[in-house]
Amino acid sequence: MRIRGKYRQVIIDGTQLYSTRGELDGNSLYRIHQKGTKDEYQESYYYVLEAKLVLHPKIIVSFQTEFVENEDRKEMENQDCETM
Repeated sequence: MRIRGKYRQVIIDGTQLYSTRGELDGNSLYRIHQKGTKDEYQESYYYVLEAKLVLHPKIIVSFQTEFVENEDRKEMENQDCETM
């Protein structure tokens, strides 16, 4: 990215914000752990993909955030941004 004649680094970061056992809402992502055992449980979570502008090694600003939604209501088998 170029701002005021200087080039700036833009990074893309996928981050899990919150997780819990059980259901969150209709669009949350989920995984089923320990399938086929008596200890099987569902973990639901919110995940976002963010674009961040690096102004300085200690100053990073998020300027675009997009929630990853599970429109198909399928279990997520991949991690990070492989689901997109």
